[in-house]
Amino acid sequence: MNTNMYNSENDGLKQWFSQLPDTPLPPDFRTRMMKRIEMEAIRKTRRQTLCEWISVVLVSLSLIVLTVFCWKFWQFPTLHMPDIDLSSLGMSTFIGATALFLLLLDYRFRRWYYKRHGSKQE
Repeated sequence: MNTNMYNSENDGLKQWFSQLPDTPLPPDFRTRMMKRIEMEAIRKTRRQTLCEWISVVLVSLSLIVLTVFCWKFWQFPTLHMPDIDLSSLGMSTFIGATALFLLLLDYRFRRWYYKRHGSKQE
């Protein structure tokens, strides 16, 4: 590696920083910086959670599709695909949507409870 290149860059930076005027930082600089760091940490955990949920959904859907494909096209002698009755499809969709809605409410309530009362055990 060429250390001369790094030294010349450092010299340039030192020269540039020496030209900057000495100004004091605002009194709330630390508070604002810590708040920004905290917000970035929250954003990172939310991003990770979203990626995890997307992964779980994609893997679940792929397993369901693979299972249906195997049942439909490999025609196992003991397994027969039942005919889907479309009249019960609406009721099944309603039950599934209700279950998902209740799970969402449970998740939100638990987040609210742990935020308010603290000491979440993970």
